[in-house]
Order: sequence, then C-alpha cells, then structure tokens
Amino acid sequence: MRKISTLLFAVVVATVAMAQSKLSGYSQQMLNECLKVAESKSSDATAIKAVKEIDGQQFVDAFVHVSDVSKISRLEALGVKVNYVVGDCFTAQLPLSAINKVIESENVVRIEMPRKAHLLNNNARQMTNHNATLAGNEELGLSPFTGKGVIYGTLDVGIDFNHINFRHDDGSTRFLAVYLPTNNSGEKYTGRVANEDTGEFETAELPGSFFTTDEAIKALKSDTSSESHGSHTIGTATGRYNNGYQGFAPDADLIACGTDDLSDFNIVNTVAYVFDRAEELGRPAVVSLSLGFNVGMHNGNDFSARMIDRLTGPGKVVCLSAGNEGNDRVHIAHTFADGQPLKTVVKSSSWSKLDGYIDMYSQGDIKARLAITSGGQLYMASTEYCSKDNPTIELPDGLKAGFSGNISLTYVESTDLGHGIFIRASGKPKNSGEAVVIVEGEDGSEMQMWCESSTSLSDGGWAGYTAGDSEMSINTMACGYNSIAVGAYVSRYGTLGSLAYFSSYGPTIDGRMKPEIVGPGSSLYSSVNSYDTSSTGRNAVAQATVDGTTYYWGSMQGTSMSCPAVAGTIATWLELNPEMTPEDVKEVFAATAQNDNYTASAPKKWGYGKIDSFEGIKYIYQTLGVSDVVAEKKPLIIYPNPSDGRFTVLTATEEAVTVNVFNLGGSLVASQKIAADGGVAEADFSSQLTPGSYIVKVTGKRSNLAGKIVVK
Repeated sequence: MRKISTLLFAVVVATVAMAQSKLSGYSQQMLNECLKVAESKSSDATAIKAVKEIDGQQFVDAFVHVSDVSKISRLEALGVKVNYVVGDCFTAQLPLSAINKVIESENVVRIEMPRKAHLLNNNARQMTNHNATLAGNEELGLSPFTGKGVIYGTLDVGIDFNHINFRHDDGSTRFLAVYLPTNNSGEKYTGRVANEDTGEFETAELPGSFFTTDEAIKALKSDTSSESHGSHTIGTATGRYNNGYQGFAPDADLIACGTDDLSDFNIVNTVAYVFDRAEELGRPAVVSLSLGFNVGMHNGNDFSARMIDRLTGPGKVVCLSAGNEGNDRVHIAHTFADGQPLKTVVKSSSWSKLDGYIDMYSQGDIKARLAITSGGQLYMASTEYCSKDNPTIELPDGLKAGFSGNISLTYVESTDLGHGIFIRASGKPKNSGEAVVIVEGEDGSEMQMWCESSTSLSDGGWAGYTAGDSEMSINTMACGYNSIAVGAYVSRYGTLGSLAYFSSYGPTIDGRMKPEIVGPGSSLYSSVNSYDTSSTGRNAVAQATVDGTTYYWGSMQGTSMSCPAVAGTIATWLELNPEMTPEDVKEVFAATAQNDNYTASAPKKWGYGKIDSFEGIKYIYQTLGVSDVVAEKKPLIIYPNPSDGRFTVLTATEEAVTVNVFNLGGSLVASQKIAADGGVAEADFSSQLTPGSYIVKVTGKRSNLAGKIVVK
C-alpha cells in the first residue's frame, strides 16, 4: 500500500481543521482517522475499512456537493473518481493524496463522509416476518426456507446477468435460462405459444432465442445499458450476495426474459416458457411481473390476464404489480342522465406532448369525439362522433387549428362490458392547449373509462366537466382470477406500515378484490445493473468489489418492488409445499396476513392485508399434516366441516364477532355479525352459499382468525 508523506499528512490535517464550513464534525473526525490509517497511525476499525486501495492509491468514499456540476472534470483531474451524479451532488471516491486540493476547490460546497447504515433490505424482511422464514425454528421443527429447488421467473428490462447477486458461491450463474425475444444468436425453443385467433396454445417456435449455459449467459452481460429495473426486482426477490441486502429467496434458481419490448405478448410467452421448463425439471415456479397497463376491461378477460390464468396451477403461481396509479386520476365511473354528455380534460404527464390511450365501456350505446382547447377556444378535433354508425375516425393531421399530430377513435359494438370506444392521441396541442373527450350515452346507463398512466382525467377547472379518480386503478393484467395482485406499503422513509400513496387498487369491474395482498414497496434496496450508464445505474447506496469487478445496490420504490418481495416469499412457501396452487396461496393470505389500523381504514386497498412470511410457513406446515405447529395466530376452528352452510366457529371470548365469507377468487360473498356465547358463534349461511370451497374470516375485539370451509 502506497502511503502519503508525513508532510502532506500534516498539511491535510490542517486543511481539514480549517474547513469546518465544508465538512461536518463527523466528517472531519472520520477523514482525520483515515489519514492516520494511511500513515499506519490508527487502529480505528471503521477508518481502516473506509480506506481503499485502487490501482496502488488510497481512496475514501464521500458525498460531494458542488456549485457547478459542469466543472466536475476539474475534480476528476485531481484523481476524484465520480460514481453517480444527482443534480449538484454526487458520490465519489476521493484520493487521500490530493484531499487538501479537493477540499480547497472553489467548486466544492460540502463534503460528507459516509455513515455506517443498519437499515438495509432486512427492513423489508423484518416487516414481513421473513427473517424467521430464512432462519428456521428448531422448536417448531422448521428448517430454514430459502427458495431452494424453486424457480423464480420474470420478464423485465435492465438485468445484469453477471451481478454477484445472481451467482452461486462458486461463481457460476444462478440463471437456468435467459430469454431474449429479439436476439437469434442463442438456442431456439419449441414449446407452447399463444395463438392470437383462438386464444389457445399450440406447438411453435418462440421468437428470439434462449441462453442456457454458464458461458453463454455470462457473455450476455445485460439486455440494456440504460436501465436497472430488472436487476433490482430480481435482487429483491432472490438476491444472494450476503451484504445485508439479500432477497427473500436467495437459493431459488432463475429464468428471466430481458427486453425493452414489454409487450404482453412477450410476457405470456415468457410465463409459458418458465412453467414449461419448471415442469421438465419437476420443480415448482413463481413468476413475478412488475409491469402492466391501465386501459382494458379490468374483468380478467383481457387476453394476457386470461392466458396467464390458464398457465397457472399446482406449483405454478404468477404475481403481478397492482400498479402505481393509486393516487392518479385514471378512471371515471359515470351514469348518463338528462341527455347530458360526459366531458373530461385529458392531462399529459409531459408538458410538451400528449401520447395517451383512453378506453371506455358502457352497457348502453355510446358515441364520442375529441376536442382541443387552444388559446381559450374549443376546437372539435372530430366534427363527427365515433359511434356505431361511424366506427372509425382517423385524423392523421389532428386539427391544424389546435393540434399537431395523430388522433384515432374506434368504436367496438360488442365487448364483455357492452359497447366500447378506444381513443389514441399522439401529438402536441398548440398554444399550451389540452385535449377534451366528449361522450354521449343512453340515460340511465353507466360508463367506465380509463386512461393510460401517462395521462390523467381532469375537470380542467370548468363547470360541467368531470374529473377522474383512482378507483379501479388496478393493473389490467393483474385482474385475472388466478393471478395474485400485489400492492405496496411504506417500509422505509415515511410512516412505516402505511399504504404507499401510489399503490393501485380495485375492485375489478366484476367486483373481485384486488390486490389480494400488500408487501413492502416504499422503498427497497437491491442490486442495480452494473452496465447501466443512466442515472438509475449507480445510486451508491452500496457497492462491492469482487474479483476486480464492482457491483452496485440502489434504492427504488413502487409496486414493482413489493411484487417480487411477495413472489420471493411465495418461493419459500413452494419449497415447503411444491404443489401449492394460486387458490392455496390466497388461502394462506386470508389465514395469516397481518391486519392493523392501516388495513382497517381502507380494506379495499389492502386485500387480505400485509403478507406475513413465517405465519404463512407455519400455516402451510400445519395443513400439510407434518406437525402440530403451536402458532401465535391459531387457525380458526370450524365444525362441522364440510357443512351445508351452517357451522359453529370457536373464538376468544367475545360478545359478538363479524363473520365474512370469501370465495377463493377473493370476493366477499356473505357477511354476518353474530352474537357469541363464551367464544362460540353459530353461523347460518345455508341460503347464501352454493357448494364449493370458501375462506371464512372472523374478527372481533380480541379475534382475527381465518380458515377454509367446504360447503356441500
């Protein structure tokens, strides 16, 4: 290790002592200790760890605030290694040999030495009771569950296939296969592929190619150098590198599709491949999809939702993000009356361009046209209505007076939800104008309208116009009957345990509960793409250098993060019971999810509640009949079971309890408040329940129990 001279050390110490305006007290002390380490005059363990040798020189990590970010190159000329720039601040490695010049630089406003952090990804694991799952419990006879033998699949963008998080201890890749749908240089795969005309699966060659050997996968590096989303989500679910940021299923094997073509076509093909491969290997699999869209029918019958439903089954579970539009005005429910039209203003998230989709459905007939506000005037972009008699309107030049771009309106006479109209506007309103949608319908008929998340629906501050809301903002792809929609709660930086403001929710148009479960999603630390050259690539939350390569971890938030957290948890459940179906998973949610004042305040946004990993393990362990698990949450005792809909429930001593009955799709089908005598409540749902399986949830002042019943 090369040392700086004693003279330089003295100068630097003096510089640090006089630089209080640029260094906090902690930073001054820490930097002085690091300088002593360089002279072998300190035994401070933290300082020793902080001094790093790079190319024969000594560096320390630091946060730097500058007055002019364009002049960073002057600091780089002093040997500063810049990592990640955010505005006028950046993370960097500072050379101790030039530290005085760096501090004295006119461009430097402030320097802060890093502090040791303890709130790593264990925050999310702790809040979901997942550390107990990873640790096991000898008293209960439970071994650690880490996802071993389970396959985790996904489609995402920005995957670092070489990240240390995705390698075994011997350095080999954990990826069983990587699918690149636009790359034909790998192996071809002949399997099941969707037939767009019939909706069925038939044998065909999937587009693109697959890479299945360690050498081939390592050579891929990444699917893109401008994103890190996929590296973060996979790391959240399955990250293996043990630096405090481990994922939920660190021993799971991986299959991933890396692509920036996030079409639901590629999504369905990826899910099909993952489950095909899992079946070949005799393994269970969970697929996590942290992506989606808002337009569509929201009833589980959109093509991708329906086909994903068909792919699930025993040992085949799919989780999807609920969406990040829980605070956005992306939906309108409107009942036509008195011959008055609906009018709403379409706002764009981009000040310079409108590029949006709008979908609407009504059981009664409807017709729509588009107008543009410009310069205080309202121009009719389509002078004719798009209607049953005029089903297609194409305006390639928009409306020259107020809009430059393309506008299309299409009428569909028959859908699952009645009559539908789809609008796409791509272009730029002139003079800071905005688009206005005008819809006429039959009196008494209800219409549902959604816009894509790049836009919102507003009243524009005008009388007679309708603003949107965030009801039914749930991701359309997550509306399936067998898929699991995942919302997000705050796990860091805010009111811990509260619902994340962005977390989308349902119900579906046919009344089913969505999301089914909520997991930690604001915010999570996980791996990022080492090849990412964009701003998301290196947020400097942490880094590790292994065999000469530096890997990064960063912070992200969204249901994109809560979805893999839940999927990783389910991977550990599948390790215990490889035959679990999506219905079984929902049963575990209903029986073991955490509920508190937050979940009680807005139940439709929380589904069954907050996922509890270890309570789920114990519940599954019990239902397998492996052992009698003494759980803190005892399962609900119901008898007789099966029954004709009349049964007795045993609870804690209560004066009364509320008994809610859900079907396995998550919809509430019956509810009663029942007097309880000594902890015994007699329920009679014989006139309300048809034969089948149901989840019964019993709540009271001292009770929060759930169980499964069968009605004959």
